[in-house]
Amino acid sequence: MNKFVIRSINNVLVVFLFSFLFATEYSYQNNANSKLWLEGDSTMHRFESFATALDVQLTIVNVDTNIKLEKKNPISFLKAKAPISLKISMPVNKLISPTLGLDGNLWGTLKADKYPNIKFELKDYSVGGTFVSGNETIYKVQTSGLLTIAGEQKVITMDGELRADSQSIWIEGKKRILMTDFNIKPPSILFVVNVNNEIDIFYKLQLDCTSVK
Repeated sequence: MNKFVIRSINNVLVVFLFSFLFATEYSYQNNANSKLWLEGDSTMHRFESFATALDVQLTIVNVDTNIKLEKKNPISFLKAKAPISLKISMPVNKLISPTLGLDGNLWGTLKADKYPNIKFELKDYSVGGTFVSGNETIYKVQTSGLLTIAGEQKVITMDGELRADSQSIWIEGKKRILMTDFNIKPPSILFVVNVNNEIDIFYKLQLDCTSVK
């Protein structure tokens, strides 16, 4: 290997290490206003189940010192594809439905005893176009990540909407999944009530900035 190639590699490593040495890390966590729920249908009626416990951890790392906050708004980092980590965990036995008798059946269907949490881990994202709602600019966001239900993992893609200010990020959207994609057999009750295979996951997350370092 000649000296020019060695010098070039060294320069790249120096830039890489310099970027991370002076990176700024923004940490966010969900607050009590965050909502996540499931909706489905059966031969008897529609049903819904609400997450009463939820853990969402978001970290945004700004490794480009040329990117500055726009009015202390993290959107500038997200538009520049800053590295981020997003992890969501939801206890299955904290899914509560207003429909009498549904909770136990749902927990059993999702194998809560063996796999107590539904999890999502972000793998990639992009921030696209915008639209205005009231006085706020809403950004369209496309994400892909690993969804784990009942011990089965599947890469999914989602389209959502995002807005932010200096203190919080709001993300909302909807994703339809098939239970059979996660090796779950749609349940039937007394061979009379049959649950449809499709389940809609709705989310409205408010994530508050907890630290900057």
